Amino acid sequence: MSAETSALLKPYLDPAPRANHPHLDQLIQQRLVGGEKIASQLLPELEGVYAQAHSLHRDDELLCLYWLIRCWCEAALESSALVRCERFATLLSDCPNEAFREQGYLLLAHVQMLSIGIGAAMASFGHLPMSSRQVASPWGRALHLLVQGRIEREQRQYAAAITHLRAAVAGFADTGSPGWQALALTWLGTTLKRDQQWEASLSSHEAAAKLAEEAELPLLHMGILANMYDPLAELGRLDVAAERLQQAWQIHDWSLPPACTWLGLLYSNTALLEAERGHFDEALRLSDESIRLDLWQQRYGVAAHGYHEKADILSRAGRHQQAVQALKESFRQRELYLQDVFQHQLDALLSQLDLAHARLEQQRLQATASELEAMVDARTQALRKEMAERALAEAAYRHQASHDSLTGLLNRAGMLDWLQQQAGGQAYQLILLDLHEFTRLNDTLGHQAGDRVLIELAQRLQNRVMPGDAVARIGGGMLLLALKEPDAYQRLRACQQAVALPFSGQDGEPVRIAAHWGGSRYPEDSHDPDLLIRYASIAANLSLEQLSADVTYFVPDMSLNLSRRAILERDLHEVHQRGELQFAYQPIFQLSDQRVVGLELLLRWQHPSLGDVAPAEFIPILEETGLIHPVGDWVLQQGIAQLTAWHQAGANITLAVNISAVQLADAHFEARLSSLLKHSQLPHNVLELELTESALLSQPEQVCTTLQRLAELGVPCSLDDFGTGYSSLSYLAQLPIRKLKVDRSFIISMLDNPASMQVTKAIVSLGHGLGIPLIAEGLDQPEQLRAVAALGCTLGQGFLCAQPMNASDIWALIRPDRVMLA
Repeated sequence: MSAETSALLKPYLDPAPRANHPHLDQLIQQRLVGGEKIASQLLPELEGVYAQAHSLHRDDELLCLYWLIRCWCEAALESSALVRCERFATLLSDCPNEAFREQGYLLLAHVQMLSIGIGAAMASFGHLPMSSRQVASPWGRALHLLVQGRIEREQRQYAAAITHLRAAVAGFADTGSPGWQALALTWLGTTLKRDQQWEASLSSHEAAAKLAEEAELPLLHMGILANMYDPLAELGRLDVAAERLQQAWQIHDWSLPPACTWLGLLYSNTALLEAERGHFDEALRLSDESIRLDLWQQRYGVAAHGYHEKADILSRAGRHQQAVQALKESFRQRELYLQDVFQHQLDALLSQLDLAHARLEQQRLQATASELEAMVDARTQALRKEMAERALAEAAYRHQASHDSLTGLLNRAGMLDWLQQQAGGQAYQLILLDLHEFTRLNDTLGHQAGDRVLIELAQRLQNRVMPGDAVARIGGGMLLLALKEPDAYQRLRACQQAVALPFSGQDGEPVRIAAHWGGSRYPEDSHDPDLLIRYASIAANLSLEQLSADVTYFVPDMSLNLSRRAILERDLHEVHQRGELQFAYQPIFQLSDQRVVGLELLLRWQHPSLGDVAPAEFIPILEETGLIHPVGDWVLQQGIAQLTAWHQAGANITLAVNISAVQLADAHFEARLSSLLKHSQLPHNVLELELTESALLSQPEQVCTTLQRLAELGVPCSLDDFGTGYSSLSYLAQLPIRKLKVDRSFIISMLDNPASMQVTKAIVSLGHGLGIPLIAEGLDQPEQLRAVAALGCTLGQGFLCAQPMNASDIWALIRPDRVMLA
């Protein structure tokens, strides 16, 4: 053996024996220089050398056997070929050389912990003298500490195990063994996890993963990443745990045998993650695969834990009968594990006895077996008691999983179960009750008051339905009633009356809360519970839009309307960039001489498949989705550009552009508009912003602030559809409104309806009193024009004078040499 090889070997076996066989010496040197990552590459050649043991020197035979076992152990960090490794370690532990024999027992105990279980490992470890830890080489001492710590962990002596495993980590670091150091850090992390030291466990695993990756041990790296799940989950970092498991699956080499020690752990922890995500079928598939691997390797203790985890997943998935069966199988595997541990301990002890003490020792072992049987019986009784308690807990859990914790009503899952149980049975009505003001109630009176209202409402509804009906709370202020026929309508009326009664608010003050109702019918509308709930929700939303106090029942046309809305919402994205939006301009003229003084910009949408879509249909969708901001900015930009072109051509007119309250509530709207006007170099007063009266009152404070700033900027604002909303005179007095537009509904009916004439007259008089000019909309007949002129209205707009036109056609009416309408 070369001097360099002897120096490298010294930390592992002291004194370092020399190899007379040149090929063996070369292989050992390659292993010492290349590290653990090349162990699997050297195994075939080492086996070839050992196969010719009859031609080797006795010391070379032991040295070859030692490094063969070492390389098998290091390869076992990444494979499942541990049975063969155990056979080699048994041979080494039976040799006459004391140093090699102790190394053999240590390696044998280590391999047995990875393969057949802790019982055999404890028996092998018991062969070592107390002094072996002190006299062994540095690497041997580290291995001694690693095995001792692992055994102490299984005996739940966590403090001692942590101390010894940390010493093993330091020992492997000192001897330059990163793979063994990573394994020791992993076992340390697992021990800290069992001791519920989650942060320390995570840190240990992270250090181990880094070492395994740097040492190019991919499957050890995979196992460590998988083992990080528990500490990360306990620390509430499920997103990081999912990333680690994903990394582990990416590392996993599918070409290796399916019994890889780490693979079962990867399946098990991935199953737990999928269960946390609610993917119970995938979780159960992974759990079964983990259990299959454990049973294939006869790892009954691990299999028992796997069945216990499977029971938890089944319970969470609501499959309680299967969960009980899984628990029973867990208990059976636990019994097999205890029997296996006992059998290994028994076999190991019998091997140490000589024939003179065999009978006496066997009697002692039989007594031990009786004690173990008693322990197993006691444990069985305890497990049966635990199963009974778990059954009670599962019943409570099932109730909790299907009922609302606040009101005691069914929750959504419970109601779905109930509806599914009614399949093929009696007809019923499914009524959705939505307290659409419930959020406001919580905001104004507090959540405690809101909870009291819900509890009282639940009691009222339960008192007004029949025993065969069902009541559920499926959202904040949303409830479902399943009322069986016949006579469902009478109970529904009773429930509506119960909701209309005042509730007990704060300090005994009565509280009333509005509701809207939507309904679907089984089996007429559908047999699918999910569809029935959806149909009732669609009907309830329509009831809210129509401000109906009665129940709105679902009809198929409602789904068509929703489909149309979904198409419109989808196609409104970037609609202005596709060229589907077009402009029309309607003149605003003086009633006295019919001179055009301004234009109103009207937005039109030519949908490629649905045809013309009215602004009243697509503008609310733009507002709800927030697309009103980019589309509104584009409309202003195009309108200002067109107005600039007209002014440069000599047409001195104003342009009115309709603005949404959502735009005015945007804090940056004024700045964007100011930039557009500055770029155009137009006088600011030639652009007018129109908003409706209802829009003004939807967000009054923010809108009022923006209107004041726009007035300071010199941009006038007009109020459209005046008289159809709340007509708040206080806002008229406070806001910088420069024009009022009398709604066309009054103009159309004023000649035939005295009330409309009086309203129109009052609006015109109000405008005159405030000094605000008025525009009469909807002038379609000469008599209407004369009537509003007689009332004192100065401006008009309508088909009598001109219909909306595109930019090229409107030029004929506004060019400088023609400003009078025909």
